[in-house]
Amino acid sequence: MADVHVEPQQLAYTADDFKSCSAAVSAICGNVTTAPQAQAFGQLPQSKALADALNACVKLTADDLGAAVYAAERIYSGLNVCARGYTDTDSDIAGTMTRVA
Repeated sequence: MADVHVEPQQLAYTADDFKSCSAAVSAICGNVTTAPQAQAFGQLPQSKALADALNACVKLTADDLGAAVYAAERIYSGLNVCARGYTDTDSDIAGTMTRVA
């Protein structure tokens, strides 16, 4: 098994990057709104179908952006938990070594 070196501070920095991305995407989510109504596409029979399709696409996009925000926030949380876990484990081991020595 290969040795693994983990820098808890790097995990925290990476977590902060995900938090920033989450905030940026979250701000965009508020700007994704419903598309125009059928009348905006003229009086053609296909206007309603086009408006419905565009509205569905906009809703899917908004839903996907919301899912991306959720995922980024989960990654942010997980990376911070890992960083704290490594730091706490290092402290526990150091304390044990100090008591033993």
